[in-house]
Amino acid sequence: MQARKPLQLLRSRLDWCVTLNQNYRSPFPYPIAQARSGLEVMKRDGLVENPASMRGAPYGAFDPDRVTRMLDILRPIYGGQRKTVPPTRPRTR
Repeated sequence: MQARKPLQLLRSRLDWCVTLNQNYRSPFPYPIAQARSGLEVMKRDGLVENPASMRGAPYGAFDPDRVTRMLDILRPIYGGQRKTVPPTRPRTR
């Protein structure tokens, strides 16, 4: 059995997410174009990383430091709207 390339695996996971959304008859539509667009935005903004930059993490893994920084920025904004953002976990690195 030949190993799948990261891009092929990622596409199959996106297809799976869209199919799952349809099978569960979600009231929120999630077309494949939206899934692909979301992935491109997360890659462009550095929210997901390539395994080479994260010590062998799976492709599409979230960078915990980047997520923490985002939450730190968003917490006062949401606080002004009286919405809470859960505290972030301490960094492990």
